[in-house]
Amino acid sequence: MAKRDYYETLGVSKGASADEIKKGYRAKAKELHPDRNADNPDAEAQFKEANEAYEVLKDANKKAAYDRYGHAAFENGMGGGGGHPGGGFRGQGDFASAFSDVFDDLFGDFMGRGGQGGGRTRAARGNDLRYNLRISLEEAYNGLQKTINVPSAVSCASCKGTGAEGGSEPVTCPTCSGMGKVRAQQGFFTVERTCPTCNGMGQTIKNPCKTCHGAGRVEKERSLSVNIPAGVETGTRIRLAGEGEAGMRGGPTGDLYIFIEVSEHRLFQRDGTNLYCRVPVSMVDASLRMSILASLSGLRREHGISIIYITHDLATAYQISDEVIVLHEGLIVEYGPPREVIAKPQHPYTIALLSAVPKIEAHDTADRLILEGEIPSPINPPSGCRFRTRCWLREQLGNPERCATEEPALAASPRDLDVAVACHFPLEDGAASTTKVGRTAAAASSKAKSKA
Repeated sequence: MAKRDYYETLGVSKGASADEIKKGYRAKAKELHPDRNADNPDAEAQFKEANEAYEVLKDANKKAAYDRYGHAAFENGMGGGGGHPGGGFRGQGDFASAFSDVFDDLFGDFMGRGGQGGGRTRAARGNDLRYNLRISLEEAYNGLQKTINVPSAVSCASCKGTGAEGGSEPVTCPTCSGMGKVRAQQGFFTVERTCPTCNGMGQTIKNPCKTCHGAGRVEKERSLSVNIPAGVETGTRIRLAGEGEAGMRGGPTGDLYIFIEVSEHRLFQRDGTNLYCRVPVSMVDASLRMSILASLSGLRREHGISIIYITHDLATAYQISDEVIVLHEGLIVEYGPPREVIAKPQHPYTIALLSAVPKIEAHDTADRLILEGEIPSPINPPSGCRFRTRCWLREQLGNPERCATEEPALAASPRDLDVAVACHFPLEDGAASTTKVGRTAAAASSKAKSKA
């Protein structure tokens, strides 16, 4: 197959100038580079074809030979020096030479530099800074405004960030010609490194500022006021845009990142948005218990928080709770306002718990309800109602089959919509309000039988 015209390959007209040829090759190199055309199997061949065309047309002697003889100029040793661009250059060096002309444009675009072409800007963005801030649990709960001192690099006031004395302007670096980097060719590869003269800035200052020594910035400690929102936790990151280090020679300022660490509290432990504490209390020290309960009630009123109080003492729950939840084997069997659940219980387990509350009145002769039967296993609970193996009410009802086969659902009580109970035969007459639990159970039994 005949070779394409080199001018046509680069998308330029015959007689195009060197700048036009280079511009056309730059566009083709970006368009056809294999890294950008992974899904195009022909891209690599087309990319090599463009390299071949540019290798000939960028050289004045080869271009003149091609303009006169076409592709034949490079066949059979013609065209000076035995060049053989068709199908292969003189080793890999020619390819590297051609490609290095647009190396910065091509890979600068790949790396997000947007194709800086023949130079680099002298300004460089300042570094981001990190500040670790430790606060207390109380401060994390309430939020606060805190002043911090941050050592940083700020713009030099003497030269206004230019790095030059007396308003003089920087000049292009003679070593790298403003590129900020120098290249060395090693075989096929082109090695690029930072220019040692200008340290990558692309410009040098003949008369550097005496204050900042040409850097355009100086070290200084700044005081900043930071708003810490309520509810922060360890690991929270707060970004202050533009509060980092000043840029080199007038470059943009970096950002400041504040990392929050909440100190451990002597009493409370935190789990997400919840606080909890463990306080060992002697069973006989009733005064200490009431002191703790009073403290918890004060915290609730002061801060408007919710408290989950777990206890077997229903009398205490009656005094301090807005709602009471009774659990048996991990399931809710009854819940509602204390005046309803504790004063007028409907589930047999609730009634049994209330019967165990100590009485101090001498005239109080209420019977203690002792739960007998098999204690259910949490690992392998019984079928149906989990309380049935110890339920005294079930025995009085003649062991209804429903209790053994059907698990009762937590539902609104037929007696009072403010209370929910999980029982097939809930009591309706407030059994705990009577003085004799046993007699109450018997009365409830007769009512339940009539319903069944």
